Amino acid sequence: MMGNSPFEKYLSYFPPMELPVTVQYDDLYRYNRENDAIPDGLMDVFLVPHLDFVPDEMTEFMPCFHFIGEGGMIHCVIWSGRLMRHSFYVMNYTSHGQFLSQAEIAGFYAVDKDVFQRMAHIGEEGEISIVETNLSTLESTISIDHTTKWQLHILPDGAIRKIPVEW
Repeated sequence: MMGNSPFEKYLSYFPPMELPVTVQYDDLYRYNRENDAIPDGLMDVFLVPHLDFVPDEMTEFMPCFHFIGEGGMIHCVIWSGRLMRHSFYVMNYTSHGQFLSQAEIAGFYAVDKDVFQRMAHIGEEGEISIVETNLSTLESTISIDHTTKWQLHILPDGAIRKIPVEW
């Protein structure tokens, strides 16, 4: 599949990953050692216009991996670092590079005095289970009372459906 089209060049920065895989904050160090940065020209076409935030001069990106989903859909996982928010996103594309959807799946962020950590497990069928907890509580262990859980299902048309999961 790797050829000379701009999307194939973009995709070449995301090594293939076999599922299942878990994505969590400290995974960044491995991807930073193993993967090269994406050139700005490719990011300006395939990434930046589709983000749910506007990057500034301090925003960093690191490609992590990709996997192929239903119907040949391509799912790229990329890390983004911003002030008080480090996130892993899944970016969904057709096999020809047309953007379909994106979602933040893991990382950490701060809101006022609260600090949240999120991790994701991508199952063998591409379903994404996410757990998020508030690390700011005074408890010494993570409490289910301060933790939320949900699943993301990527539909055949690329739309993402969020489904709450009860404990």
